Amino acid sequence: MSFKEEFERKKGNMIALSLVLLIALMAGLLFITDFDISSAMVYLPLIIGFGAAPYLIFQYLEFSRVKSIEKDFPEFLRILAESQRSGINLADAVKSAEKASKGPFRKEIEKMAAQLSWGIPFPKVVKMFEDRSNSVFVKRMMTIVMEAYSSGGDIAEAMDSVSTNANVIKEMEEDRASKLYQQVVVMYVIFFIFLGMVIVLQTILAPMFLLQTTSIQQGGGFLAGEETLPPSYYRNMFFNMVMIQGVFTGLIAGQLGEGKVAAGFKHSVIMLVFGLAIFTMVLPADQLLIDVYEPATSILPGENFHLQGSAYHSDGTPVVDAIIYIEIGDDIYKIDNKDRAEFEYSVPLPTEPGAYEVKVTVQDATNKKMTKSIQVVVGED
Repeated sequence: MSFKEEFERKKGNMIALSLVLLIALMAGLLFITDFDISSAMVYLPLIIGFGAAPYLIFQYLEFSRVKSIEKDFPEFLRILAESQRSGINLADAVKSAEKASKGPFRKEIEKMAAQLSWGIPFPKVVKMFEDRSNSVFVKRMMTIVMEAYSSGGDIAEAMDSVSTNANVIKEMEEDRASKLYQQVVVMYVIFFIFLGMVIVLQTILAPMFLLQTTSIQQGGGFLAGEETLPPSYYRNMFFNMVMIQGVFTGLIAGQLGEGKVAAGFKHSVIMLVFGLAIFTMVLPADQLLIDVYEPATSILPGENFHLQGSAYHSDGTPVVDAIIYIEIGDDIYKIDNKDRAEFEYSVPLPTEPGAYEVKVTVQDATNKKMTKSIQVVVGED
């Protein structure tokens, strides 16, 4: 079996493995969510990402192997050219090049040296090496060398010339990559700006979702009687957007920076790790959402302020068995809210006019806390 056939077989196996893994993960997800399609769809991008991982990793490893061979190839030709000028035969010349190489290319040189020592003709050894390299760059360079070899020309001169040209090409590629590095940085900036926008949107919109939930559960407002989506739905939607953005922005960065989509696999992994870590730290799955009603007018000094509010989990369920702390100035008041999300308390206001900050902290049964501050204006008598 030729290398190309072996490579295609492995590629097919990776595709099959990815499909099997994807189906298994989807089945497991459906089982965990009690076959609730709407709940399972929330994690679909994550499942697709994990399912495609074997194939993407395979392609990235192959890309890295080819790049390593192309990097050492010009030096290999230079050593062969010098050995030929010294009168060393091809088998010994190839073997002497092993010391100057490392990694994947060293293994290829060992194979070529062994094949030449077995008496396999040099053109056939080169052809097998070209197939194994899986590199258009190597094939083009070796085609020139083999033309000189078959025509009876000075093969040492041909190898030296090809080595020089190969070095020039690689230097140009490195120069291109360094110039395009700015574009890769731009892709990272775009991703983190997108991540920041998503977090800000969820932070700003969460109180609005809470207000909508409160209005519907109390039977009031223009959405009364209509089904509402909990804030967690929008968080999950933003979560999926971050994952999709991270994967595809990383792949685009690989295409821009190294001319190959597979090269973007490492960028995708970096963006996913940082993106998901930041997202889950700033916006945990189970958040407390507090709504405290701020008075529209000033209140007379010394009067009681009838504070009202509500607290919900991000999935729309009310926070019950909660302890609520109300802080105004140096005074702290504590109330127990046992059986409902809404809470109310009469807070004595200072006797001096001015604007005062009222901090309301809700602590649920698991000791998770959330604080919201409002401003109360104490006016003149």
